[in-house]
Amino acid sequence: MKSKFKRLVVFDNIILTPEQKKRLINCAEKIEFFPKTENQNFIKDKIKDADAVINCWTVISKDSLKNSKVKYIGNWGHWWKHRIILSEKKLKEMKIHLDYIPDYGTDSVSELVWAGILALYKNLERWYKDAASGRWTYENIKGGKKKINIFEIQEHLIKNKILGIVGMGKIGSKVAETGLKGFDTKVIYYSKTRKEEIEKQGAKFVSLQELFKKSDIISIHVSPDASSNIISKELLNSMKPGAIFVNTSVGNILNQEALIEILKKGKIKAFLDVYEQFPPRKELRDLPNVLFTYRLGWFSQESIIKKGDKLISNIEKFLEEENDLHN
Repeated sequence: MKSKFKRLVVFDNIILTPEQKKRLINCAEKIEFFPKTENQNFIKDKIKDADAVINCWTVISKDSLKNSKVKYIGNWGHWWKHRIILSEKKLKEMKIHLDYIPDYGTDSVSELVWAGILALYKNLERWYKDAASGRWTYENIKGGKKKINIFEIQEHLIKNKILGIVGMGKIGSKVAETGLKGFDTKVIYYSKTRKEEIEKQGAKFVSLQELFKKSDIISIHVSPDASSNIISKELLNSMKPGAIFVNTSVGNILNQEALIEILKKGKIKAFLDVYEQFPPRKELRDLPNVLFTYRLGWFSQESIIKKGDKLISNIEKFLEEENDLHN
């Protein structure tokens, strides 16, 4: 007989296809769904008789698991440490198996990075607003109504620009490969460890200081547990005039005051998907040389389907192994 959880508790509005939900329901004799909550007493009460928990944004603490029957936690996310407040060692001591989904959004995030870079390099927001309001800039140029100083043109090619990657993990590597193969950029990078595979493709390892001074485009791809303010005011001030700063990674990785200051001067442009605080300060939002999204990187139909498949497959694998142990 196939093993099932006796009671599975699902916190948060996790997104599943009908087929995925059917598979999930088939993994438990009883399953209950609850919205995100910060009430630890509520969480503790709901999981005290559960043997399995799924969460994404709801925080699961050591106290909420105390005296519970939980043997399995499935985190519907790529980074669990700020949502499950126990160490891997402690979870092992409590005989709780943890699964999470570290690699479902690589393509989705890297595509967003390039969407932001392209939008800034081609000045898409300005051209959209001009066209939508009836200001046909190109027609004015052709008719001689608008005089153009060629060195004031803000639209540029990406080809042959220097792309600097901070953090060469899966997403950083994908962004770098797209630059090298798709746009003919030069790639330099800084990471905790050297990456031989990307260096074989032409990327060059440099110091963080050199990367900020030389890059035309800088894209941040560090781990969520990276130290705060690695990107200092000095580094930001060392960027080339006209350079583009992209952060789809971690909001507190940089000194936001320094970023606002340099953006106000008009020295650089930025595309931001994460912030030190949310919503982003109005002072930052009002700047004309910044494009904004919020956590759009993971959010695509394909990546969410992949995420759901991995979540259910992790659970099914755990139950199969449980079944093998008892037969």
